[in-house]
Amino acid sequence: DARPEIDRRVLREVLLDAIGSTNAIKWGHALTSIRPLEDGQHELTFSNGHTTVSDILVGADGAHSRIRPLLSPATPQYHGVTGPEISIAPDIAALPENGDINEAVGLGSTYASEGKKMFFTQRNGDGRIRAYVWHCAPLEWSLPSDPMAAKQVLLGMYQDWAPWVRKFIQICDEQAIYIRPLLYLLVGHRWEHKAGVTIIGDAAHLMSPFAGAGANLAMVDGLELGLTLADAISKG
Repeated sequence: DARPEIDRRVLREVLLDAIGSTNAIKWGHALTSIRPLEDGQHELTFSNGHTTVSDILVGADGAHSRIRPLLSPATPQYHGVTGPEISIAPDIAALPENGDINEAVGLGSTYASEGKKMFFTQRNGDGRIRAYVWHCAPLEWSLPSDPMAAKQVLLGMYQDWAPWVRKFIQICDEQAIYIRPLLYLLVGHRWEHKAGVTIIGDAAHLMSPFAGAGANLAMVDGLELGLTLADAISKG
């Protein structure tokens, strides 16, 4: 019955600490092209000019996976819902004058919705409060690049909402405004087995956010794949 939660940053640190070896992860390698070779191997080329050959290629690269086309022609579909992720930094959230926001959000999450718009807030372990300001709009919908202008657009959209919602928009971190359109892969997405390559997480079964289900499914994918690989290696 337990549904434990953990901040993604903390989870990331747990996983990195468990790896131990500093050589196991290569940072700054953006994949630019893949060339299938024989026996399930693939030649990978990265934007920094580095090239390597994989024996087993696992696409854990999200909604717009570059690995998925090796296995499936499926492309993400748009839910018709988009909007920005905004947040209040821990030091700002802790100010006494923002007590109304803290009271509204509580210790977990708060959902407010009306007229095809929603304002979903989530408290993180470090004190930061995130909000997802989703509404029905075309995929091309965006905000001005200037943070102050972007805030004015949002204030206009939520002009009749609760005072704490509008204050949240006004004081949100100007360096952390990200557009998050909601995409999904069709239920039942499958692919034919292909030697040397597979996909996990959002690359394999992208869904709209719901109670951390997507992240938890990705964790299960990683566990099952890890056990499969360990079993194969133990058998030679």
